[in-house]
Amino acid sequence: MIRASLLFQVVSGGKRKASLSGLDKTDIFYKKYWRIIIKKLKLFSLIALIPFISSGLQAQSYADDVWDQLQDWHDDYTDDGYSVESYVVGKLDEDDTYSWTFWLDGGTDYTIIGVCDEDCDDIDLSIMDDDGDMVDEDFLEDDYPIVSVSPRRDGAYTIDVDMYECNVEPCFFGIAIFSD
Repeated sequence: MIRASLLFQVVSGGKRKASLSGLDKTDIFYKKYWRIIIKKLKLFSLIALIPFISSGLQAQSYADDVWDQLQDWHDDYTDDGYSVESYVVGKLDEDDTYSWTFWLDGGTDYTIIGVCDEDCDDIDLSIMDDDGDMVDEDFLEDDYPIVSVSPRRDGAYTIDVDMYECNVEPCFFGIAIFSD
């Protein structure tokens, strides 16, 4: 009964102090033993979390890198009179493709720019009209593809992002759609 009570106080972090009067040497040993175990478990728990914390911070760093690149393009294009229509930020493994469909207005010039993180060496963009016909593509071996479209009529256009070369998966990427 005393052993269970001491264990509960140590594990629950109770503030009550147990009186050692009336305890034999075995009970005192168990109390010290459980304190040591709890300290080691707390330390082990913190050590076990380090990979998750560092990978989360690293992922945030990559996303920040992509966002910073998009902001640099934003500054350049808005200085030239363009407006931002949309941003997309995500992550892909090498050889994966993701598609988004956007409604574009006829008579407006659009430029779509892609960027990716430091582990990405080649990302590609293509844009297709609502009939599935290729309007523009950038399959150059670079990490900043640019495609343009000047629709004659309003319609849905699909932008494909292809992660062609990613050294450490997944790679973070972003696209920005600018209109003039």
